[in-house]
Amino acid sequence: MQYCEKCKVKITGINQCCPLCKGDLTGNQDETTKVFPKAKLKKQSKHILLKTFLLCSVIAAFICAALNISLKAQGLWSLFVFAGLISIWLIIGIVFKKRQNPMRTILCFSLITSLLALLWDVMTGFFGWSTNFVLPFLYTFTIVITSLTIPIFRLKKEDYLFYLSIEAFLGIIPLVLLLLNIIKTAWPSAICAASSFITLAALVIFNGPAFKEELSRRFHI
Repeated sequence: MQYCEKCKVKITGINQCCPLCKGDLTGNQDETTKVFPKAKLKKQSKHILLKTFLLCSVIAAFICAALNISLKAQGLWSLFVFAGLISIWLIIGIVFKKRQNPMRTILCFSLITSLLALLWDVMTGFFGWSTNFVLPFLYTFTIVITSLTIPIFRLKKEDYLFYLSIEAFLGIIPLVLLLLNIIKTAWPSAICAASSFITLAALVIFNGPAFKEELSRRFHI
């Protein structure tokens, strides 16, 4: 323990000088004695949102599988749900590796996957599975993933408004194809369009001025 001759006090811990008078200290430094106890911090899970979404994904997969088995005449539509869920977690994995700009990564992945699906469908005779199922599910899941990424990475408005709006506009494409009678299965496109319109409405209602300013800045309006 150290001692200050001027202040006549004993001092614990490791000190170069007296904390009161800044004078010299005598004695040995006490490395074992700490002036302040170490506070125990409560452990908070940073990935509680991801764990919750993972559980929801598993539940959705089993529910869809059960419904598909019960409704045999409806085809193996649950496989598209499984493929969509796998795509979601694949995108999430890529986003966590490319943390510098997760919004751009999600959008680029969505666009590349769309083009590959369309190309594959065309090269195999174009049975319409890319436009009927892949595009609607992909754009819907992209909006969902982006919405999850925003609170996880605590993104600022200027970091996600532009990309989320682009994803919402992409989600309207299946509806346009449905109205042009290019798509024959309506419900995936209807779900995708509903997700897009809800997203755009939320952006306008909660971030109206910032949303308009961001679009103006991006497109130099």
